[in-house]
Amino acid sequence: MARELVWKFGNWKTAELNAFLDSFKPDIILHSMEGYIHLNRIVEYAIKRTGAKAIGYIWDDNFTYKQSSDIGYKIYRFFQRSSLKSLAKKTSRFFAISDMTKDEADKFFGIDCVVLTKPLSVEPIVNYGEIQYPIKAVYTGNLMIGRDKTLARIVKAAKDINSQGTKIQFDVYTNTNLSDEIKNVLNCDYCNIHAPVPQSEVLEIQRKSDMMLFVEDIDGKDAKIARLSFSTKITDYLSSGKCIFAVGCKETAPMQYFIKNNAAVVAANDNEIKEKLEMLVNNLDLLSQCAEQSRKLGLENHSEERILSIFDTVIKSVL
Repeated sequence: MARELVWKFGNWKTAELNAFLDSFKPDIILHSMEGYIHLNRIVEYAIKRTGAKAIGYIWDDNFTYKQSSDIGYKIYRFFQRSSLKSLAKKTSRFFAISDMTKDEADKFFGIDCVVLTKPLSVEPIVNYGEIQYPIKAVYTGNLMIGRDKTLARIVKAAKDINSQGTKIQFDVYTNTNLSDEIKNVLNCDYCNIHAPVPQSEVLEIQRKSDMMLFVEDIDGKDAKIARLSFSTKITDYLSSGKCIFAVGCKETAPMQYFIKNNAAVVAANDNEIKEKLEMLVNNLDLLSQCAEQSRKLGLENHSEERILSIFDTVIKSVL
């Protein structure tokens, strides 16, 4: 709130900004429908001064009251919503990052978004060969906003499964500083915590794995932070050609995407986590079957050609 007040009364309409806008003369201003009120105000100013058409991208929940019941959040969100409504009136077309985002944004703003998401990094190939114990499950990325607690719940659920010998093991590559409580759970003989690796090495690690872990907060304070977002990890995992085990709150767009397209083994509580892990451990063929479903989804919805075609069509419609 303090930052927004500084921007509200600050002198940002400078001669330098005007000179840039006047000399560049954009045909289209592609902008994010942001939670930052001051940035929305800057975009509005740029649209008005240049007369350019505008395309807005809605990639997160910046406009509902569904993420939190905190009074401070609701007060700030009131002004965010007002800012976004004003900007939406000056915007010609809209992208949304997921179907769930589109549904809610269309209703709130009275618009018709085009779903535009991330393309695959590589074409997925399902190639398991003969699967043997232990199943190798891999997570790569940060473990903030409740992901660390979800991962700990997965590792706990595997304790009984591994009591008569290791049937599933976990390799986690992250640069997140973990609490002692989380470390005590994760530091066991079937879970290994590694330092982060370059992106160039991630694909090779995934290729050698049997299952990819997608984790979000299940029922904590951050469970709905990502409710309308679409993690870039989803398309990275769809590119891997591996089974995806997704654990998180089912009221979020990523989890709904996996469920709707039957592209992952999904769990949303401790009982489901243990049940689904046991199901996979006891039927190894499910790994390749699930991987094939995720591969099909990746090719159908996330090919580079499809994504670029959607983008190009919307750009041309505005021009």
